[in-house]
Amino acid sequence: MLDAMRSIVLLGALCASSAAVAAPSATDVLASVQKFYASAPQLTAKFRQTVTNKTFGTTESNDGRILVTRPIKLRAEYLMKTKAGIEPKKTFIYDGTTLWYLDHVNKEITRTAADHSVLPAAVSFLTGGDALATDFTVTLDTSGAYGKDATVLRLVPKAPSAQIKELRFVVTARDGHIHRSIVLDPKGDTNDFAFYEPDVKTRPAPALFAFDPKAQPLYRLQGPAPAAQP
Repeated sequence: MLDAMRSIVLLGALCASSAAVAAPSATDVLASVQKFYASAPQLTAKFRQTVTNKTFGTTESNDGRILVTRPIKLRAEYLMKTKAGIEPKKTFIYDGTTLWYLDHVNKEITRTAADHSVLPAAVSFLTGGDALATDFTVTLDTSGAYGKDATVLRLVPKAPSAQIKELRFVVTARDGHIHRSIVLDPKGDTNDFAFYEPDVKTRPAPALFAFDPKAQPLYRLQGPAPAAQP
């Protein structure tokens, strides 16, 4: 009987030790995130963005969808309810060289020469690159603020930033998918993206990542023309 009890105690200790060894580090979790998004040839997801202004005590939420294809091209659509149904409110299109912003309410188009490094921090993980590990100090958030069993990465900029105090990713640990991304700025405001129904199998139509301002003749165009290609 004594030998049996000793065996049970030993087995329990071995299991506990194994569990402790298997627990992923912040670096491991971030690596799985980057691997997931770098290896996915495309991604489509719905999102809800909630922006909280601490100074004025206001909160604003917007729903939409985001589409990504490789090489890096991105489309984000914000939607609104109208009498006619659900219609686009604003659209961002990054075609690989130019970032287009369509304001459907005010009938304006803004054109900016850019590369994917200008993507907001809240969605920068979509590129699957290593910039996050380079630019941020990464730890695990064990506060339980996002659920007792949630895996949460806490990223703090290595260099002072006027836009970002801290970035947090709520991660599906088994595959590295981020289902919530929260940016906290130095003023205490938050920009919170929650992602739903991710799809990495269905390839979006290439036309969704191309834009010709002539297709919107009633919109005012702002911003310089892209530089001529050599």
